[in-house]
Amino acid sequence: MPGEGGLGVACESRGQEVWRLEALFQVAGATALRRELERLGLWACGRPDDLSTLLDAHLLFGDDLISHETVLSVAQLGQVAAALGPGHPDSLGTQLLAWYALARSLEASGRPTRLLVWCTG
Repeated sequence: MPGEGGLGVACESRGQEVWRLEALFQVAGATALRRELERLGLWACGRPDDLSTLLDAHLLFGDDLISHETVLSVAQLGQVAAALGPGHPDSLGTQLLAWYALARSLEASGRPTRLLVWCTG
């Protein structure tokens, strides 16, 4: 059933009119992250039309079925990170804080940043 697999997460930043893939992340607590995104109304909100070329190719030509795509702004990522906190099991809270720090540093350098989340499997 779609939505029961793992989660994929990527960070993109925008510079010179195109999005650029900055990082692909593994998720320590996929179920907890999905539940929190659902609780906050941020789950499966849709895929942006302007993905970076590398991320678009990764999603299109990867081995896994992709569903439930959503995009998070840096502010929304901060909200999720605060809700799950650093004491969360499976180090998910610590991961989210690290992703948030990366996203904020990219934005501070003048590059709009977003996190994309999708379900695999």
